[in-house]
Amino acid sequence: MFNFLRKNKQKLLVLLMIMTTSIVFFTACENDEPAVSPGNGDNPQDTTSPSPDPNNPTVSDGTPFERYGILQILNGQLCDERGNPVQLKGMSSFGLQWSDGYWVLTDEAFDVLANDWECDIIRLAMYVTEGGYRDNPSLILERVERGIELATVRGLYVMIDWHVLTPGNPNDELYLTAGLDDPNMPAEFLTIRDANPSWTGPQVFFAYLAQKYAHQGNVLYETANEPNRIGNFGARFDVWTNELKPYHESIIEVIREHDKAGIIICGTDNWSQFVDAPIEDPLDDPNVMYAMHFYAGTHDDWLRDITDNALNNGLAVFVTEWGASTASGDGGPYIYSAIEWNTFMNDRNLSWAAWSMAQKYEISAAFNHTTSPYPDGAWEDSEVSIAGRFYRAMIKGDPVPMYTEDLEVAKTPSEAVHNGDVSHLPPDDPGNFISLPFTFESGTREGWGKEGGSKIELSALFIGVAETQALGFHFTFTPDESRWEDGARLGSPHFPNSGLNLAQSEDITAFTMEVFVEDGAASKGLLRLATVIVPDGSPYWFEVGENDRFAIDPVNGGELITNPNGLILRKFTINIPFSISDYPTEMRPRNFVLALYNDEDDGSDFSGLIFYDNIGFVFD
Repeated sequence: MFNFLRKNKQKLLVLLMIMTTSIVFFTACENDEPAVSPGNGDNPQDTTSPSPDPNNPTVSDGTPFERYGILQILNGQLCDERGNPVQLKGMSSFGLQWSDGYWVLTDEAFDVLANDWECDIIRLAMYVTEGGYRDNPSLILERVERGIELATVRGLYVMIDWHVLTPGNPNDELYLTAGLDDPNMPAEFLTIRDANPSWTGPQVFFAYLAQKYAHQGNVLYETANEPNRIGNFGARFDVWTNELKPYHESIIEVIREHDKAGIIICGTDNWSQFVDAPIEDPLDDPNVMYAMHFYAGTHDDWLRDITDNALNNGLAVFVTEWGASTASGDGGPYIYSAIEWNTFMNDRNLSWAAWSMAQKYEISAAFNHTTSPYPDGAWEDSEVSIAGRFYRAMIKGDPVPMYTEDLEVAKTPSEAVHNGDVSHLPPDDPGNFISLPFTFESGTREGWGKEGGSKIELSALFIGVAETQALGFHFTFTPDESRWEDGARLGSPHFPNSGLNLAQSEDITAFTMEVFVEDGAASKGLLRLATVIVPDGSPYWFEVGENDRFAIDPVNGGELITNPNGLILRKFTINIPFSISDYPTEMRPRNFVLALYNDEDDGSDFSGLIFYDNIGFVFD
């Protein structure tokens, strides 16, 4: 009997969900109240939403679907089938076309997400381009359906994300023609396509999934996750009305043929940050929400203000993607800012999915590249990144791991700060902790990584030996390339996590570090090192000190040393006077950048090893 149940668990749980939905439907009919049940083409339903009933509260036990049932929108708020406001919390997958994205599609992983992490919802990020659905429609669709089934049998809600990144406008032909020419698609998909020759790729895609899964009641549809690079802030209302609204309407129309009341979430321009764009011209559907995306290391009050504007004008908002990193997916984690954002979402009862369940060497990734797809009840701490532990705590409502609000920042150069907890040694997991100064004696890169469009890749960084452990990389400069964009830019977005507010640190007198360059690796020219602070929420960079662009002569400069491996290096000790009066009042830094590039008038042909060490501030 046990083996029968184990082998047929998925079918039995799907049947149970359908039976539960049917009971809700018929009970509502017997009470002469509007039916709240999944819609389908054969049984169109009244979408009238009931009022919240204080005598019929949300069920506190069971799976998320058992607790909340068929979702609906009431007065701009996501609500359960009884009309009570709900806040769903969960995780987004990484791109399902990549091995570090689809790795999580296992029974064991979803068991942990449902039971240990206590997720309410899983978002399936189906990239259309970037080697995704457009290139392998049948394979990627199979993975989407696998994710739907894994979530459904565990009573979770599941969001299907038509993930647009590049080129960014969902009306682009690359998106509109995706999936239409694959003869290996399921028969039902091909039937829909052939019966509707004028339909676009996303229309056929969503019609197929709505027809197949609407009866379950747990499926949400994200019709274009983050349209981008279509217009600017001032043009956001016109972009919405002329470009995005017609697109979303075309998808909503085909979904509603099969799912009369399922929640549909629509993205806005600028990576779903112009979430207030529809306030003057909203979609005419009672169960539509609007996507908002943020990253704690990039976005702050201005995006919260835009979101409040949307909410205050009656729009329902779902944060379908957010991360504790910068918008690039790397950098951080920005724990202070992420907590501020989570308070914002909780205060407004905004549902969300965190980015992402990537098994990747990236700060926003919840897991490490060695995390097992087959955990036994829970993942080990060593398999979950700092960001992942933070996401899990936010989902469960637990205290943030290794963090305290009343942290006093250590001002002694030797004291390490690990996500706010000075009592823990830094983990052997590059990129996840703070050190003042950065000494790299832990054997990891201590959070330093590629900054923006730097020509040095994260994978090129390593821990080697200069005089002691140091952050190393190999780089080749071209003499006639003297822009920052042509150099090696490394960032350390960890000062916010340490609680260091430069405007309140008047006892900082200088910035200091050591640079080592390989001797004999250049025949001419100079390199310049710019040290830059990036304020939170500001597009501007502030260079440190008056003589901020330090000259490095890789041919004749510095002090010649021989490291323990016999490599001859030129050592430069940098000490740049620092005046707090040079910076905006109340500035909180979100990144610290070292930009090494060619001198404008005397560029170098350097090609060799470079090391950074003992990076920090001097305190009075």
